[in-house]
Amino acid sequence: MWFWSANSVEQELFDLYAPALQSLGVNFNDEQLQDTLEAASYGLEDAFRSAIVYILWLEENLKPIYPTAILIDALANQWRTKYWKPEYLELEQLLSRGKRLWKAAVYNCSLATLTDSITAPLSSSSASIMVYRSSTKPASTDSL
Repeated sequence: MWFWSANSVEQELFDLYAPALQSLGVNFNDEQLQDTLEAASYGLEDAFRSAIVYILWLEENLKPIYPTAILIDALANQWRTKYWKPEYLELEQLLSRGKRLWKAAVYNCSLATLTDSITAPLSSSSASIMVYRSSTKPASTDSL
């Protein structure tokens, strides 16, 4: 399916925005979308951002949404948006399933550690040390 080299700017942009677009319902297996992506190299980021903003607006206003068609149109007509905010990629609904699970696990681990430290002093038991050590490492979501 992919026509961009692994280290290309196009592939980096795709990797950044594809999870959000997929969570909004874009089907990257669609042949027409693949043809459009293959033909588009200029304005990819603007098209990806514009499609995300427009789909979010449609959702908010309870309008019918055709995510794949919207992205095809955004790519073909080189849409640009002035409403993009980098925080959009961190919206819960736009996170990939893996990132959502990771955030939930980190939250639950932090909550359990906080609860343990409030209700009982840290003992020398191996279970307490494991919880303490796991809570001192910074959480990273870069690999998801």
